[in-house]
Amino acid sequence: MSGIPDFKNLVFKDTSFANLMNKRIYNVLLIATKYDAFMLEDDGRVDEQIFNEYTSLSLRYPPRFTQVTTEEEALAELKDRNFELIICMPNMDNRDIFAAATEIKIHYPNI
Repeated sequence: MSGIPDFKNLVFKDTSFANLMNKRIYNVLLIATKYDAFMLEDDGRVDEQIFNEYTSLSLRYPPRFTQVTTEEEALAELKDRNFELIICMPNMDNRDIFAAATEIKIHYPNI
């Protein structure tokens, strides 16, 4: 079995946590219909779950979530604030989510 490396001869080195987190996420924009937002709330708030995960790992500065219901509201928020991550729920009203993501990416290519 020449294609499989012998793990006894490999040396694993520690990777610093800072190198793993090149891009920190401070602000998250959640685009969801009111129904999707209700379902997320009912299942357990995403922001609270992430906050609890951050605190359990002794990490500082968990991301802040901003929730909007339409693409127009999302574009207005993007004009006012910087977001590192956008989460789009698939049940957007009368709108193709991929077209919305493409339009946002055209206006804000760094996200």
